Amino acid sequence: MIPPREKQGGCLCGRVRYGLTQEPMFVQACHCRDCQRISGSAFVINMWVEEAIVMMLNESPIAYTHVAGSGRKHEVFMCAKCGTAVWSKYHASLGNDLMVRASTLDNPDEVEPMAHIFTRSKQKWLEITDHKPQFAGFYRLYDLWPRSSIDRFSKLKQQAKGSESL
Repeated sequence: MIPPREKQGGCLCGRVRYGLTQEPMFVQACHCRDCQRISGSAFVINMWVEEAIVMMLNESPIAYTHVAGSGRKHEVFMCAKCGTAVWSKYHASLGNDLMVRASTLDNPDEVEPMAHIFTRSKQKWLEITDHKPQFAGFYRLYDLWPRSSIDRFSKLKQQAKGSESL
């Protein structure tokens, strides 16, 4: 079943289109230098989702791989034609999860960050006034995420551990 229009998104040229079959586990505004460079903006709003809830509606994005600040691999998935970054996969995470760029949704106004991360590198002119939790670096998921999201993420971790033994 194709996700409703309000849960669909894509790149600037329309070549890459996707839909989300569930709500994100968590939404965060990332102010790290990598996100600033990738987006050409002051920060990125990432929706943390399971890979399995991303349904491709036409062409899949291509991956560009670099080393993240964690020292681990970071894949940025973008349209091969227009270059729009639609999501990332951080290999510091244990599960089959993605960070979908909220700005690529057809209706990004519906997505609001639940926290701000890596504020130690936020732009000096930017004043965060939304009263959401702020972290100089990252945070402990179990201290911040809703219980239902923790349960979903725990399933991903268990699936990842099971696939390692194969």
